[in-house]
Amino acid sequence: MDTILGLPVHILIIHAVVVLMPIACLVVMGMLIRPQWQRKYRWEILALVVVATATVPLATSSGEALAGRVEQLSTTNKALVAAHVNSGENLTPFALLLLLMTVLILWRGSHLQSKIKTVASVLAVIAALGSIAEVAIIGHSGAKSAWARTVANTHSVPNN
Repeated sequence: MDTILGLPVHILIIHAVVVLMPIACLVVMGMLIRPQWQRKYRWEILALVVVATATVPLATSSGEALAGRVEQLSTTNKALVAAHVNSGENLTPFALLLLLMTVLILWRGSHLQSKIKTVASVLAVIAALGSIAEVAIIGHSGAKSAWARTVANTHSVPNN
């Protein structure tokens, strides 16, 4: 099943990724700045990062199903779709690293040696910034593959 109520599942799921992943990244970076959040909001932070990370493979697999449909159309710019599909796979490593470092910091943070905690924190920030960047890159390539031809073949209508 790659549709819900006649709409591609991918179009619905990407909204979860676009909203949840940047929020999760900002929250993780926030907990590194405010360590008291690690104790106070441990479960909320973990739940947010787990759900955000879980949306990534759902978006990827539903996107591959949608790409299979879209490539059948003669009006599809196959190069733009391929670029979007390829860029879509780049988010997974960042999301997984973010999840792993979040779990490590939340559960073992107070027991970690200072150097290891610093490395885990740096990796969490790298994963967060990489995730945010990839969401933007993937979103741009997806929008371009969906709308570039329409915009190129129409003209702007002035607002009255």
